[in-house]
Amino acid sequence: MPIYIELVGSLAAAITTLCWIPQIIKIVRHRQTDSISLVTNVSLALGVLLWLFYGMMISSWPVMAANGVTSCLFSQSSALSSAMAKNYPPGAFAISD
Repeated sequence: MPIYIELVGSLAAAITTLCWIPQIIKIVRHRQTDSISLVTNVSLALGVLLWLFYGMMISSWPVMAANGVTSCLFSQSSALSSAMAKNYPPGAFAISD
């Protein structure tokens, strides 16, 4: 496969993977997860896992790396959402500026 095709795929993977970071920061700073849709997140997580398996089947490192990292970031977001739902005291997960 030509290198420019791999670069386009890698750039797309980086953008869609890194899009989780602002959500995690927002959850930590505001300690609020009311507006996060469970159905959407579960559907997205399933899709990401399927993309990861697909990447493994075709031996595509950009697909495997992007979806592996996205799975980790999604897991972090889900863990924070779950923790916030248990009503931890304010500031328990705050990031100092």
